[in-house]
Amino acid sequence: MTGSRGPCSIPRIAPLEDLSTIMRRTLALLLPLALAACDQPPTKEIAAAEAQIEQARQAEAERFVPDRWRDAQAALASARSKVQQKDYRGAFAAANDAAEKGRAAVQAVAAAKANAKGAADLAQREISVFLEEIDQLRQEAVTAKVPEEAFAEVQPRVDEIREGLQRVTDTLGRGEVLEAQKAAAELRAQAADLPAAFRDARAAWEEAHPKGRRPRR
Repeated sequence: MTGSRGPCSIPRIAPLEDLSTIMRRTLALLLPLALAACDQPPTKEIAAAEAQIEQARQAEAERFVPDRWRDAQAALASARSKVQQKDYRGAFAAANDAAEKGRAAVQAVAAAKANAKGAADLAQREISVFLEEIDQLRQEAVTAKVPEEAFAEVQPRVDEIREGLQRVTDTLGRGEVLEAQKAAAELRAQAADLPAAFRDARAAWEEAHPKGRRPRR
């Protein structure tokens, strides 16, 4: 028959006018659905933001990147407030903003931890350099026959620095990088003048005990 089409026959392509009509009808059907979505609380988006901010909390964002943490919390609070005001479009945007800020906070924590550890490591190396210099000065003093008693006032400080350096190492081993960074910085400040103190102590002893004279007992 002339009008029949078999299963493998090529279907008729709708004219451009028909396609345009179909698109308009489709949009007409979808638009109310989209508008209806804006009339519902963005429950899923807020839940996603809460989950992301919880990850930031577990990553210690409040300690390492407090500004970013507060921004994420503020965005989430804004989303919840807008839901109460039935501003669901605003709540949707705020919830997505909160989730993004939560993700950014997690990433920033990793960078902040790396920076803190790097600063602590650097301070440790600098302190070790001071201690090595002191060891060299002590060896020179022994060669010059300067007794240990010449450094009696300085030595306790050196012992404290060595003990403090070990505490910093232990703190880093526990993953407490902020505490280690702070302790290492303070320790470095205390150790910086120790080599000069050793030199001054030796100079004072040598001035009090010129060569050729035995130290007084």
